[in-house]
This record gives sequence, C-alpha cells and structure tokens, in this order.
Amino acid sequence: MAPDLTWHALIALAQVVMIDITLAGDNAVVIGMVVRGLPATQRRKAIIVGVASAALMRIVLALVASQLLAVIGLTLAGGVLLLWVCWKMYQEMRHPEEVEGSTQNGTLGQAIFRIILADLSMSLDNVLAVAGAS
Repeated sequence: MAPDLTWHALIALAQVVMIDITLAGDNAVVIGMVVRGLPATQRRKAIIVGVASAALMRIVLALVASQLLAVIGLTLAGGVLLLWVCWKMYQEMRHPEEVEGSTQNGTLGQAIFRIILADLSMSLDNVLAVAGAS
C-alpha cells in the first residue's frame, strides 16, 4: 500500500472514531437522566437494557447505513426526533413534577421505553454521521 494512501486511511479512521466517541456520550447522559428516579434494582436493569439496545441499534443501523444515506430527508428526520427527545428531557429537568409520565414515579417499562426511543434517535444520528465521514 502506498504511504500516502495509508495516511489518508488512518486520518479517515481517526475521524470516524472521534465522531463516534463524541456522539456516543449522549447515550450515557440520557440513560442516567431516565433512570435517576427508579429504585436501585430497577435502575441497574434499565441501564443494562439501555446500553445493550444502543449497541444493537448501532450494529443494525451500520449494516444498512449506505441505504439510509440514499433516503432524502432522513438525516433531517433523525435530527427532528433528537430535538424532540431533548425537549422532553429539558421539560423534565425544569419541572419534573409537571411532566406527564415522569420516571420519578414511573415504572421500569416506561424508563426502558424512553431509553430505547432516545437510543434509536441518537444511534441513527451517530451512524449517519460516521457513514458520512467515511
């Protein structure tokens, strides 16, 4: 392999890794925010399900990333979904007693549903960004 080509490949790999690390941090924040009101035993289960679902979604979405990039407007749809999740989390942080379905009085099932929904939007953004950079 030519040295010039090797450097370009390494730079591209570094870009993909940095994008992935940067965008993966939001999953941990969301999971932490959602599970904070659950009892300790349920909190652990929700965290495990959240992390596993995020990893699984990224694998599945990465397998079809080239097809997803061909769909016009999908990146915009992922961004809108991510904005909706962020708005809901902001409302809960600002006024936790007023938010309907708050996890502070919610169930494990509600927490897992919210984590999976957030994971889906963030995983889609992550995969599209990495695929676009590569």
